[in-house]
Amino acid sequence: MRSHQLEEETLDLSRGELLAGLYLNSREWVHRRVDSITLEQDGTTRRNISFDVEIPAGMKVSGSKNRCIVPLGLIEKGALQRVSTSDPAGHPMPVLTKSQNSLLAVELLLSVIPVSWYDDATGDNQIRAVLSQITSAPGPGGTEEEDEVVRSHAKQSLQEWFNSRPNREDPIISADYETTCQMILSFLDHFLLAVQIKDEFVGTRCVLKFVYERDLEIGRSRRFVADIVIHLPDAGFAQSQHVEFTTPLGLKVPVMAVLTDGEIIMDLSESDRRTAHVAFQAKGRTSQGSVLVEMNPISPGILHFTAFALTAVTLLTFLGLLEKLDLINLVGKTFRIPSQAVSLVLIGPALFLSWMSRAPEHEAIAVLLRPLRTTLLLCTCTLFLFATAAAVPLERFVWEIVWVLACIGTLSALTTFGIYIWEPVKNRVIMYWKGLASR
Repeated sequence: MRSHQLEEETLDLSRGELLAGLYLNSREWVHRRVDSITLEQDGTTRRNISFDVEIPAGMKVSGSKNRCIVPLGLIEKGALQRVSTSDPAGHPMPVLTKSQNSLLAVELLLSVIPVSWYDDATGDNQIRAVLSQITSAPGPGGTEEEDEVVRSHAKQSLQEWFNSRPNREDPIISADYETTCQMILSFLDHFLLAVQIKDEFVGTRCVLKFVYERDLEIGRSRRFVADIVIHLPDAGFAQSQHVEFTTPLGLKVPVMAVLTDGEIIMDLSESDRRTAHVAFQAKGRTSQGSVLVEMNPISPGILHFTAFALTAVTLLTFLGLLEKLDLINLVGKTFRIPSQAVSLVLIGPALFLSWMSRAPEHEAIAVLLRPLRTTLLLCTCTLFLFATAAAVPLERFVWEIVWVLACIGTLSALTTFGIYIWEPVKNRVIMYWKGLASR
Protein backbone atom coordinates (compact mmCIF):
# COMPACT_ATOMS: atom_id res chain seq x y z
CA MET A 1 0.00 0.00 0.00
CA ARG A 2 1.46 3.33 -1.07
CA SER A 3 0.76 6.96 -0.29
CA HIS A 4 0.88 9.43 -3.19
CA GLN A 5 1.33 13.16 -2.75
CA LEU A 6 -1.50 15.39 -3.90
CA GLU A 7 -0.77 17.89 -6.64
CA GLU A 8 -1.51 20.70 -4.19
CA GLU A 9 -1.47 20.30 -0.41
CA THR A 10 -2.93 23.69 0.40
CA LEU A 11 -6.56 24.39 1.21
CA ASP A 12 -8.65 24.18 -1.96
CA LEU A 13 -12.35 25.04 -1.46
CA SER A 14 -13.28 24.11 -5.02
CA ARG A 15 -11.94 20.61 -4.39
CA GLY A 16 -13.88 20.57 -1.12
CA GLU A 17 -17.12 21.32 -2.98
CA LEU A 18 -16.58 18.32 -5.26
CA LEU A 19 -15.71 16.11 -2.28
CA ALA A 20 -18.80 17.29 -0.40
CA GLY A 21 -20.94 16.56 -3.45
CA LEU A 22 -19.60 13.02 -3.68
CA TYR A 23 -19.79 12.44 0.08
CA LEU A 24 -23.31 13.82 0.67
CA ASN A 25 -24.75 12.29 -2.52
CA SER A 26 -22.92 8.98 -2.22
CA ARG A 27 -26.10 6.95 -2.67
CA GLU A 28 -26.25 8.17 -6.27
CA TRP A 29 -22.93 6.51 -7.20
CA VAL A 30 -22.27 3.87 -4.48
CA HIS A 31 -24.63 1.07 -5.43
CA ARG A 32 -23.64 -1.45 -2.79
CA ARG A 33 -21.30 -1.73 0.18
CA VAL A 34 -20.39 -5.08 1.75
CA ASP A 35 -18.72 -5.28 5.17
CA SER A 36 -17.25 -8.74 5.80
CA ILE A 37 -15.93 -9.38 9.31
CA THR A 38 -13.99 -12.57 10.00
CA LEU A 39 -12.64 -13.83 13.32
CA GLU A 40 -9.44 -15.63 12.38
CA GLN A 41 -8.13 -18.72 14.15
CA ASP A 42 -4.94 -16.87 15.14
CA GLY A 43 -6.89 -14.34 17.22
CA THR A 44 -7.08 -11.48 14.72
CA THR A 45 -10.19 -9.76 13.36
CA ARG A 46 -10.18 -9.20 9.61
CA ARG A 47 -12.52 -6.63 8.06
CA ASN A 48 -13.01 -6.56 4.30
CA ILE A 49 -15.05 -3.68 2.85
CA SER A 50 -16.00 -3.67 -0.83
CA PHE A 51 -17.71 -0.82 -2.67
CA ASP A 52 -19.67 -1.26 -5.91
CA VAL A 53 -19.34 2.24 -7.40
CA GLU A 54 -19.78 4.28 -10.55
CA ILE A 55 -18.03 7.61 -10.05
CA PRO A 56 -19.73 10.43 -12.02
CA ALA A 57 -17.41 11.93 -14.63
CA GLY A 58 -18.72 15.40 -13.84
CA MET A 59 -17.69 15.14 -10.17
CA LYS A 60 -14.13 13.95 -10.62
CA VAL A 61 -11.78 15.16 -7.86
CA SER A 62 -8.24 15.45 -9.19
CA GLY A 63 -5.52 13.85 -7.10
CA SER A 64 -1.97 12.94 -8.00
CA LYS A 65 -0.94 12.45 -11.62
CA ASN A 66 -3.58 10.63 -13.71
CA ARG A 67 -5.54 9.77 -10.58
CA CYS A 68 -8.66 11.03 -8.84
CA ILE A 69 -9.68 11.09 -5.18
CA VAL A 70 -12.66 8.99 -4.07
CA PRO A 71 -14.24 9.42 -0.59
CA LEU A 72 -15.49 6.06 0.69
CA GLY A 73 -17.15 7.03 3.96
CA LEU A 74 -15.96 7.07 7.54
CA ILE A 75 -13.67 4.68 9.45
CA GLU A 76 -13.15 4.74 13.21
CA LYS A 77 -9.89 6.44 14.16
CA GLY A 78 -7.12 4.36 15.64
CA ALA A 79 -4.31 2.11 14.51
CA LEU A 80 -5.24 -0.08 11.54
CA GLN A 81 -3.12 -3.17 11.03
CA ARG A 82 -2.25 -5.01 7.81
CA VAL A 83 -4.10 -2.52 5.60
CA SER A 84 -4.49 -3.39 1.93
CA THR A 85 -6.47 -1.90 -0.95
CA SER A 86 -7.46 -3.11 -4.39
CA ASP A 87 -8.74 -1.27 -7.47
CA PRO A 88 -10.91 -2.84 -10.22
CA ALA A 89 -7.77 -4.22 -11.90
CA GLY A 90 -6.60 -5.85 -8.68
CA HIS A 91 -3.79 -3.37 -8.11
CA PRO A 92 -3.21 -1.56 -4.80
CA MET A 93 -4.82 1.86 -4.52
CA PRO A 94 -2.73 4.68 -3.03
CA VAL A 95 -4.15 6.04 0.22
CA LEU A 96 -3.60 9.46 1.73
CA THR A 97 -1.38 10.39 4.64
CA LYS A 98 -2.88 11.58 7.91
CA SER A 99 -2.18 15.24 7.12
CA GLN A 100 -3.59 14.92 3.60
CA ASN A 101 -6.68 13.19 4.95
CA SER A 102 -7.22 15.93 7.53
CA LEU A 103 -6.82 18.58 4.82
CA LEU A 104 -9.46 16.98 2.61
CA ALA A 105 -11.82 16.59 5.56
CA VAL A 106 -11.48 20.30 6.40
CA GLU A 107 -12.17 21.23 2.77
CA LEU A 108 -15.24 18.97 2.73
CA LEU A 109 -16.65 20.36 5.98
CA LEU A 110 -16.04 23.98 4.96
CA SER A 111 -18.12 23.29 1.86
CA VAL A 112 -20.88 21.73 3.96
CA ILE A 113 -21.22 24.85 6.14
CA PRO A 114 -23.65 27.29 4.46
CA VAL A 115 -22.03 30.40 2.97
CA SER A 116 -24.50 32.59 4.86
CA TRP A 117 -22.76 31.63 8.11
CA TYR A 118 -19.61 33.51 7.13
CA ASP A 119 -19.28 37.26 7.58
CA ASP A 120 -15.57 38.12 7.65
CA ALA A 121 -12.09 36.70 7.32
CA THR A 122 -11.71 36.44 11.11
CA GLY A 123 -14.70 34.12 11.44
CA ASP A 124 -13.50 32.14 8.44
CA ASN A 125 -10.06 31.57 9.96
CA GLN A 126 -11.60 30.66 13.30
CA ILE A 127 -13.78 27.86 11.92
CA ARG A 128 -10.89 26.55 9.85
CA ALA A 129 -8.80 26.21 13.00
CA VAL A 130 -11.64 24.44 14.81
CA LEU A 131 -12.22 22.00 11.93
CA SER A 132 -8.51 21.29 11.64
CA GLN A 133 -8.37 20.50 15.35
CA ILE A 134 -11.35 18.13 15.07
CA THR A 135 -10.22 16.24 11.96
CA SER A 136 -6.64 15.81 13.22
CA ALA A 137 -7.71 14.61 16.70
CA PRO A 138 -6.37 11.13 17.54
CA GLY A 139 -9.83 9.74 18.31
CA PRO A 140 -10.97 7.61 21.24
CA GLY A 141 -8.11 6.14 23.19
CA GLY A 142 -8.46 7.15 26.82
CA THR A 143 -11.17 6.54 29.36
CA GLU A 144 -14.80 7.39 28.65
CA GLU A 145 -14.44 10.50 30.81
CA GLU A 146 -11.35 11.69 28.89
CA ASP A 147 -13.01 11.10 25.52
CA GLU A 148 -16.09 12.98 26.69
CA VAL A 149 -13.94 15.96 27.74
CA VAL A 150 -12.42 16.12 24.24
CA ARG A 151 -15.87 15.92 22.64
CA SER A 152 -17.27 18.61 24.94
CA HIS A 153 -14.35 20.93 24.16
CA ALA A 154 -14.85 20.50 20.41
CA LYS A 155 -18.58 21.09 20.69
CA GLN A 156 -17.96 24.19 22.81
CA SER A 157 -15.53 25.58 20.20
CA LEU A 158 -18.15 25.09 17.49
CA GLN A 159 -20.83 26.70 19.64
CA GLU A 160 -18.62 29.72 20.39
CA TRP A 161 -17.95 30.25 16.70
CA PHE A 162 -21.62 29.92 15.83
CA ASN A 163 -22.62 32.34 18.61
CA SER A 164 -20.30 34.93 17.08
CA ARG A 165 -22.26 34.85 13.80
CA PRO A 166 -24.44 37.98 13.43
CA ASN A 167 -27.20 36.00 11.70
CA ARG A 168 -27.38 33.14 14.22
CA GLU A 169 -30.91 34.16 15.27
CA ASP A 170 -32.24 33.27 11.83
CA PRO A 171 -34.62 30.28 12.37
CA ILE A 172 -33.40 28.51 9.25
CA ILE A 173 -29.73 28.86 10.24
CA SER A 174 -30.47 27.71 13.80
CA ALA A 175 -32.26 24.62 12.50
CA ASP A 176 -29.36 23.73 10.21
CA TYR A 177 -26.79 24.17 12.97
CA GLU A 178 -27.61 20.98 14.88
CA THR A 179 -27.45 18.82 11.76
CA THR A 180 -24.21 20.40 10.58
CA CYS A 181 -22.67 20.22 14.04
CA GLN A 182 -23.47 16.51 14.29
CA MET A 183 -21.77 15.85 10.95
CA ILE A 184 -18.69 17.86 11.95
CA LEU A 185 -18.38 16.09 15.31
CA SER A 186 -18.50 12.68 13.59
CA PHE A 187 -15.00 13.48 12.29
CA LEU A 188 -13.79 13.66 15.87
CA ASP A 189 -13.98 9.85 16.23
CA HIS A 190 -13.69 8.90 12.55
CA PHE A 191 -11.49 9.75 9.61
CA LEU A 192 -12.49 10.18 5.99
CA LEU A 193 -11.54 7.05 4.05
CA ALA A 194 -10.22 8.50 0.79
CA VAL A 195 -8.32 6.58 -1.88
CA GLN A 196 -6.91 7.45 -5.29
CA ILE A 197 -7.86 5.49 -8.38
CA LYS A 198 -6.82 5.82 -12.00
CA ASP A 199 -8.79 8.24 -14.14
CA GLU A 200 -9.71 5.42 -16.53
CA PHE A 201 -12.14 3.97 -13.95
CA VAL A 202 -14.19 7.18 -13.71
CA GLY A 203 -17.62 6.81 -15.30
CA THR A 204 -17.51 3.00 -15.28
CA ARG A 205 -19.05 0.66 -12.74
CA CYS A 206 -16.36 -1.08 -10.74
CA VAL A 207 -15.53 -2.56 -7.33
CA LEU A 208 -13.07 -1.04 -4.84
CA LYS A 209 -11.80 -2.97 -1.80
CA PHE A 210 -10.35 -1.90 1.52
CA VAL A 211 -9.07 -4.53 3.99
CA TYR A 212 -7.64 -4.10 7.48
CA GLU A 213 -7.39 -5.71 10.92
CA ARG A 214 -8.99 -4.09 13.95
CA ASP A 215 -10.15 -5.28 17.37
CA LEU A 216 -13.90 -5.47 17.86
CA GLU A 217 -15.92 -4.28 20.82
CA ILE A 218 -17.05 -7.19 22.99
CA GLY A 219 -20.18 -6.64 25.01
CA ARG A 220 -19.81 -7.47 28.71
CA SER A 221 -23.12 -6.21 30.03
CA ARG A 222 -24.29 -9.78 30.60
CA ARG A 223 -22.29 -12.20 32.65
CA PHE A 224 -22.62 -15.39 30.69
CA VAL A 225 -23.04 -14.21 27.07
CA ALA A 226 -20.47 -12.34 24.96
CA ASP A 227 -21.88 -10.22 22.15
CA ILE A 228 -19.84 -8.84 19.26
CA VAL A 229 -20.73 -5.22 18.51
CA ILE A 230 -19.88 -3.65 15.14
CA HIS A 231 -20.56 0.05 14.59
CA LEU A 232 -21.65 1.38 11.19
CA PRO A 233 -21.04 5.16 11.28
CA ASP A 234 -22.02 5.42 7.61
CA ALA A 235 -24.91 2.95 7.35
CA GLY A 236 -26.58 5.20 4.75
CA PHE A 237 -23.49 5.67 2.56
CA ALA A 238 -24.59 3.19 -0.12
CA GLN A 239 -27.91 2.39 -1.74
CA SER A 240 -27.67 -1.14 -0.39
CA GLN A 241 -25.69 -2.14 2.70
CA HIS A 242 -24.62 -5.72 3.39
CA VAL A 243 -22.95 -7.11 6.51
CA GLU A 244 -21.38 -10.58 6.74
CA PHE A 245 -19.88 -12.18 9.81
CA THR A 246 -17.81 -15.38 9.92
CA THR A 247 -16.67 -17.26 13.03
CA PRO A 248 -13.73 -19.66 13.47
CA LEU A 249 -14.20 -23.42 13.39
CA GLY A 250 -16.15 -24.81 16.33
CA LEU A 251 -18.52 -21.83 16.66
CA LYS A 252 -21.81 -20.91 15.06
CA VAL A 253 -23.85 -17.70 14.57
CA PRO A 254 -27.49 -18.25 15.60
CA VAL A 255 -28.37 -14.54 15.62
CA MET A 256 -27.16 -11.43 13.83
CA ALA A 257 -29.15 -8.21 14.09
CA VAL A 258 -28.72 -4.75 12.60
CA LEU A 259 -30.14 -1.75 14.45
CA THR A 260 -30.61 1.35 12.28
CA ASP A 261 -33.20 4.10 12.00
CA GLY A 262 -35.03 2.65 15.01
CA GLU A 263 -35.57 -0.69 13.28
CA ILE A 264 -34.10 -4.17 13.81
CA ILE A 265 -33.23 -6.41 10.88
CA MET A 266 -32.35 -9.95 11.96
CA ASP A 267 -30.87 -13.11 10.51
CA LEU A 268 -31.84 -16.13 12.63
CA SER A 269 -30.80 -19.74 12.12
CA GLU A 270 -30.91 -22.97 14.11
CA SER A 271 -28.19 -24.62 12.01
CA ASP A 272 -24.49 -24.86 12.83
CA ARG A 273 -23.62 -22.15 10.31
CA ARG A 274 -20.40 -20.16 10.65
CA THR A 275 -21.51 -17.20 8.50
CA ALA A 276 -24.46 -14.85 8.89
CA HIS A 277 -25.59 -12.16 6.46
CA VAL A 278 -27.89 -9.15 6.70
CA ALA A 279 -28.83 -6.79 3.86
CA PHE A 280 -30.72 -3.55 4.39
CA GLN A 281 -31.35 -0.05 3.03
CA ALA A 282 -30.98 2.84 5.45
CA LYS A 283 -33.66 5.52 5.34
CA GLY A 284 -31.30 8.46 5.00
CA ARG A 285 -27.78 9.38 3.97
CA THR A 286 -26.75 10.27 7.54
CA SER A 287 -28.19 7.09 9.08
CA GLN A 288 -25.97 5.22 11.50
CA GLY A 289 -26.24 1.65 12.70
CA SER A 290 -24.91 -1.11 14.91
CA VAL A 291 -24.54 -4.81 14.28
CA LEU A 292 -25.04 -7.25 17.15
CA VAL A 293 -23.71 -10.79 16.69
CA GLU A 294 -24.32 -13.71 19.04
CA MET A 295 -22.05 -16.75 18.81
CA ASN A 296 -22.44 -20.19 20.35
CA PRO A 297 -20.29 -23.35 20.30
CA ILE A 298 -21.51 -25.98 17.86
CA SER A 299 -23.22 -28.97 19.45
CA PRO A 300 -20.55 -31.66 18.82
CA GLY A 301 -17.81 -29.55 20.40
CA ILE A 302 -17.06 -28.26 23.87
CA LEU A 303 -20.76 -27.80 24.66
CA HIS A 304 -21.49 -31.53 24.55
CA PHE A 305 -18.23 -32.32 26.32
CA THR A 306 -19.15 -29.93 29.15
CA ALA A 307 -22.65 -31.38 29.42
CA PHE A 308 -21.21 -34.92 29.58
CA ALA A 309 -18.60 -33.98 32.20
CA LEU A 310 -21.16 -32.12 34.31
CA THR A 311 -23.57 -35.08 34.18
CA ALA A 312 -20.84 -37.50 35.28
CA VAL A 313 -19.71 -35.29 38.18
CA THR A 314 -23.30 -34.64 39.30
CA LEU A 315 -24.05 -38.36 39.24
CA LEU A 316 -20.86 -39.11 41.18
CA THR A 317 -21.69 -36.48 43.81
CA PHE A 318 -25.27 -37.70 44.15
CA LEU A 319 -24.31 -41.35 44.50
CA GLY A 320 -21.50 -40.48 46.90
CA LEU A 321 -23.93 -38.48 49.04
CA LEU A 322 -26.37 -41.38 49.14
CA GLU A 323 -23.51 -43.72 50.13
CA LYS A 324 -22.33 -41.30 52.81
CA LEU A 325 -25.85 -41.10 54.30
CA ASP A 326 -26.07 -44.93 54.26
CA LEU A 327 -29.09 -44.81 51.97
CA ILE A 328 -27.44 -47.17 49.48
CA ASN A 329 -24.40 -49.45 49.53
CA LEU A 330 -22.19 -49.16 46.45
CA VAL A 331 -18.69 -49.73 47.89
CA GLY A 332 -17.62 -53.18 49.02
CA LYS A 333 -16.86 -53.68 52.70
CA THR A 334 -13.31 -54.79 51.89
CA PHE A 335 -12.48 -51.40 50.29
CA ARG A 336 -10.65 -49.01 52.57
CA ILE A 337 -9.97 -45.29 52.29
CA PRO A 338 -7.35 -43.95 51.82
CA SER A 339 -6.37 -46.10 48.84
CA GLN A 340 -3.40 -45.78 46.50
CA ALA A 341 -5.58 -46.77 43.56
CA VAL A 342 -7.64 -43.61 43.93
CA SER A 343 -4.55 -41.48 43.26
CA LEU A 344 -4.93 -42.41 39.59
CA VAL A 345 -8.03 -40.18 39.55
CA LEU A 346 -5.69 -37.19 39.87
CA ILE A 347 -4.43 -37.82 36.31
CA GLY A 348 -7.74 -36.57 34.89
CA PRO A 349 -7.68 -33.13 36.54
CA ALA A 350 -3.98 -32.74 35.69
CA LEU A 351 -4.57 -33.40 32.00
CA PHE A 352 -7.57 -31.08 31.99
CA LEU A 353 -5.64 -28.21 33.59
CA SER A 354 -2.89 -28.60 30.96
CA TRP A 355 -5.58 -28.38 28.27
CA MET A 356 -6.95 -25.20 29.87
CA SER A 357 -3.54 -23.53 29.52
CA ARG A 358 -3.29 -23.97 25.76
CA ALA A 359 -2.28 -21.17 23.32
CA PRO A 360 -4.15 -17.83 23.36
CA GLU A 361 -7.11 -17.35 21.04
CA HIS A 362 -9.42 -14.56 19.91
CA GLU A 363 -10.68 -12.52 22.85
CA ALA A 364 -14.29 -12.86 21.68
CA ILE A 365 -13.99 -16.66 21.70
CA ALA A 366 -12.34 -16.65 25.12
CA VAL A 367 -15.22 -14.57 26.53
CA LEU A 368 -17.80 -16.77 24.84
CA LEU A 369 -16.35 -20.05 26.14
CA ARG A 370 -15.52 -18.74 29.62
CA PRO A 371 -18.77 -20.07 31.21
CA LEU A 372 -18.17 -23.55 29.76
CA ARG A 373 -14.57 -23.55 30.94
CA THR A 374 -15.70 -22.31 34.33
CA THR A 375 -18.10 -25.25 34.48
CA LEU A 376 -15.32 -27.67 33.57
CA LEU A 377 -13.00 -26.09 36.12
CA LEU A 378 -15.62 -26.51 38.85
CA CYS A 379 -16.03 -30.15 37.82
CA THR A 380 -12.26 -30.58 38.01
CA CYS A 381 -12.14 -29.06 41.49
CA THR A 382 -14.92 -31.38 42.62
CA LEU A 383 -13.09 -34.45 41.30
CA PHE A 384 -9.89 -33.21 42.95
CA LEU A 385 -11.70 -32.93 46.30
CA PHE A 386 -13.07 -36.45 45.92
CA ALA A 387 -9.63 -37.80 45.06
CA THR A 388 -8.03 -35.96 47.97
CA ALA A 389 -10.61 -37.27 50.40
CA ALA A 390 -10.10 -40.81 49.11
CA ALA A 391 -6.30 -40.77 49.00
CA VAL A 392 -5.37 -38.77 52.10
CA PRO A 393 -6.24 -39.79 55.68
CA LEU A 394 -8.25 -36.82 56.95
CA GLU A 395 -9.71 -35.94 60.30
CA ARG A 396 -13.44 -36.36 60.63
CA PHE A 397 -14.27 -32.64 60.59
CA VAL A 398 -11.99 -32.08 57.54
CA TRP A 399 -13.75 -34.96 55.81
CA GLU A 400 -17.10 -33.23 56.34
CA ILE A 401 -15.76 -29.91 55.05
CA VAL A 402 -14.47 -31.61 51.88
CA TRP A 403 -17.90 -33.10 51.27
CA VAL A 404 -19.59 -29.73 51.70
CA LEU A 405 -17.13 -28.08 49.29
CA ALA A 406 -17.64 -30.86 46.75
CA CYS A 407 -21.41 -30.41 46.87
CA ILE A 408 -21.04 -26.62 46.55
CA GLY A 409 -18.75 -27.11 43.53
CA THR A 410 -21.26 -29.39 41.84
CA LEU A 411 -24.17 -27.02 42.47
CA SER A 412 -22.11 -24.07 41.20
CA ALA A 413 -21.24 -25.95 38.03
CA LEU A 414 -24.90 -26.83 37.46
CA THR A 415 -25.94 -23.20 38.01
CA THR A 416 -23.26 -21.80 35.66
CA PHE A 417 -24.12 -24.23 32.89
CA GLY A 418 -27.86 -23.71 33.34
CA ILE A 419 -27.61 -19.93 33.06
CA TYR A 420 -25.34 -20.26 30.03
CA ILE A 421 -27.88 -22.45 28.24
CA TRP A 422 -30.86 -20.28 29.20
CA GLU A 423 -29.39 -16.83 28.46
CA PRO A 424 -29.03 -17.16 24.63
CA VAL A 425 -32.50 -18.67 24.33
CA LYS A 426 -34.06 -15.85 26.35
CA ASN A 427 -32.24 -13.16 24.35
CA ARG A 428 -33.25 -14.72 21.06
CA VAL A 429 -36.90 -14.69 22.06
CA ILE A 430 -36.66 -11.03 23.15
CA MET A 431 -34.97 -9.95 19.90
CA TYR A 432 -37.53 -11.89 17.87
CA TRP A 433 -40.47 -10.12 19.50
CA LYS A 434 -38.75 -6.74 19.16
CA GLY A 435 -38.33 -7.44 15.46
CA LEU A 436 -42.03 -8.23 15.12
CA ALA A 437 -42.98 -5.11 17.05
CA SER A 438 -40.89 -2.86 14.79
CA ARG A 439 -42.59 -4.07 11.61
